[in-house]
Amino acid sequence: QIGSQYSYPIEMINSDNITAFQCDIHLPKGISVAEVDGDLDIELNSERASNDHTMVCQMVNDSTLRIMAYSMNINPFVGNSGELMRMNLNVLEEMEEGIYSIKIDNIILSGINDEAYYPTSVSSMVEVYRYEVGDANGDKMVDITDVVSIINVALGNTPSNFQFKVADINGDNQINVLDVVAIAKIILNQPSSISTSLSPMSVKAPNAIMINNVSIQAGETQTVALLLDNVNDFTGFQMDLSLPEGISLINQRLTNRGTSSHILNVSQNSDGVVRMISYSPTLSTYKNHSGALLTLDLSADEEFNGGVIELGNIIFADKKSQGYKLNATKATIGSTSYIEIIKASTKIYEEDGRIVIVSPVTTKATITTLSGITMVVDLAVGENRVALPQGFYIVKVNNITEKVIIK
Repeated sequence: QIGSQYSYPIEMINSDNITAFQCDIHLPKGISVAEVDGDLDIELNSERASNDHTMVCQMVNDSTLRIMAYSMNINPFVGNSGELMRMNLNVLEEMEEGIYSIKIDNIILSGINDEAYYPTSVSSMVEVYRYEVGDANGDKMVDITDVVSIINVALGNTPSNFQFKVADINGDNQINVLDVVAIAKIILNQPSSISTSLSPMSVKAPNAIMINNVSIQAGETQTVALLLDNVNDFTGFQMDLSLPEGISLINQRLTNRGTSSHILNVSQNSDGVVRMISYSPTLSTYKNHSGALLTLDLSADEEFNGGVIELGNIIFADKKSQGYKLNATKATIGSTSYIEIIKASTKIYEEDGRIVIVSPVTTKATITTLSGITMVVDLAVGENRVALPQGFYIVKVNNITEKVIIK
């Protein structure tokens, strides 16, 4: 793809033991070797090269790359076929579409007993073309398979043929639910006005995702609702769910706020974070503006005592692919006694013109004025002091609501 980077493998088939080689690689104008920290981005295949194989690479002119590789201990390359090395090539924007040749010549192979072999030159043909915006899998079509490719990447599973530049439709250098919605618009031939920004949550009319504290006993399974209060009409979302040790996600489903076209995809990353992405191929919006959006079936193992559920990286998208970043939220999960201990240990009061919140766990508090302005405050374990102007405030934290007056 023009304007992208391509990984170019070079193979060697050998009947004799080869310990060293050199060759020249001639690149067409408009294709250059990528660099990493000032070095050419070329690597020997570790499955064929021994630990003491060394490679030296240098451009001898604008289009010719010379490569030499050898072993100080005369160790041979492993095997008789397969990938020998790989280099990353930049396909520059000024290239024209077409078929170009990459030629390898001046090839010399050295055996372990100083034998010299001179294979004939070889060439490979490279097709260079411009992908259409949205052609995430590079098959020269924009269709539902590209939606699937983008979702896979957003969930942390990148296909080998993924084309980042044309998949990042809104140009924010990220692959997320906004690109999923944008590509659905392309497939549906809808206007392509796409925002590259995320709108912060409005303090007067917030879109908010919430989860209540969960009472669960060791060995039990409970269904937990994620609640969405939204002013804007949304067609998709993504969010990351972090569960405490001893809690497992058994199942998840959208409620009837989702339409028949809404899809929910879930993947657990290597760090244990569960990423959830929902979208509608027809750009239908979720129903209503409050209530449970999805439910989670959570199971506690026999050793579980209690902990915190966290929701973060929360992005909702409207039909125009405008993104809205919602505040992260937390909830306590544990036995009834555990939750009661958390509630009993939580204190909210006014002192010296500040709101004081004492929390036994790291969490978040919402503070709302009489005029409806809401702020979210991160709380550390222990005493937290929040300076605010004189007025009347409603404070919510750890399933406790208190009214506080600052005089």
